[in-house]
Amino acid sequence: MCGGLQRAAGALVELPASLTSLKIICHVNLQWLEFTDARMPGIFNSLSNLQHLELYDALSLNPHVLTRLPALTCLRIEQYDIKGFFEFDPPGEAGEMALMTVLPQLSQLQQLQLSCVLYGGVQEPLQLFNYSALFSASCLTAVNLMECEFDPGFGCAVFAPDVLQLPQLLRLQMGWGFGDDIDRLTNSATNHFYDKEEWPLGPGDIERLVRCCPNLQQLWLTTVVAPGTPMGALTALTALTELAVGGDVVDDAVAIGVLAHLTQLQGLATVFSEALSVYAWQHLEEVLPCGAVLGQCRALFEWQGDEQHEQHAAD
Repeated sequence: MCGGLQRAAGALVELPASLTSLKIICHVNLQWLEFTDARMPGIFNSLSNLQHLELYDALSLNPHVLTRLPALTCLRIEQYDIKGFFEFDPPGEAGEMALMTVLPQLSQLQQLQLSCVLYGGVQEPLQLFNYSALFSASCLTAVNLMECEFDPGFGCAVFAPDVLQLPQLLRLQMGWGFGDDIDRLTNSATNHFYDKEEWPLGPGDIERLVRCCPNLQQLWLTTVVAPGTPMGALTALTALTELAVGGDVVDDAVAIGVLAHLTQLQGLATVFSEALSVYAWQHLEEVLPCGAVLGQCRALFEWQGDEQHEQHAAD
C-alpha cells in the first residue's frame, strides 16, 4: 500500500467515536481504498454512533465491517468512476450473498443506495430470495438500486406479498441511468438490452411490487421490465407523484390505459420507449398536469423532424 493510502487508512481507523456522518470519495488523486480488515485493520470499530455513511468509488468492501455500525440509518455505496471496478470481499456471488446476510442486522436503516455495485450472476434460482434482504429493515423508506444487474426471476423471488410488506417504503429506484432527480435521469438513462427470458421483472411482478409497497411516492423502473408485462396495478399507487418507466413495456396501450390515469403525477419519464406513438405521447401531455411528462419518445422526435423538413422545403 502506497504512503497516501496508508495515511488515508490510518485516518479512517482513528476517527472519533462521536462521529455521526461520514462521506468518503475514494478516487481523489487516484487513491483507491479497500474497506477490509486486511487493508484497514479495525475499520469502523470505533464508530458505533455513525448514522450516515457514503462511500464513492471504493475498490472493495467486506460487508462484515458494516455490522460495526449498529446506529446506521443511511447507507450509500456508489461506483461511477470508470477507472475503478468495485467488488465485495469476497468477490462475485459470495460477496453479494455476504452483504445479504449483513443487511438484516442494520435494523435502523432508513435509506439504502447501492449504485453500480451488484452484478447478478446468481447460479441457483433459489438464492434470488436472498435479495429480499435489500428490503429487510422495518423502517426503510427509500431504496435506490440504479445501475445494478439482477437476474431473471428477481421480481417474483423478492416481491412476495405474503412475506414482504413495506407500507413505509416511499421511494424505489431500479434500472439504468444516473441522477438524483427525474430531469437528470431522462438525460442519462441507458437502454439496457436483455435477452428474451432475462428481464428482472416480468408478468405478475408489478402486481407483486404494488402489493408489497402500496404507499410509494416515487418509482423508477427504467428498462428492467419485460415487454408485455401488465402494468395496470400501477393505478393502485394513489400516493405516487413521480414515475419513470422505460423500454418497450411502455406502448400505446400502457400509456393510454394506465399512465394516463395516474393524474396525480407531478413527473412522468418514459425512456427508450420505441413502441410509444406520437398520438399516445401527446395524449399523456393533454391529460397529465402541465410539464409533468418528461423523457424520450423516438416517434415524436421523428415526427417533429419530418414536420421541420417539410416546412423547410415549403420555404
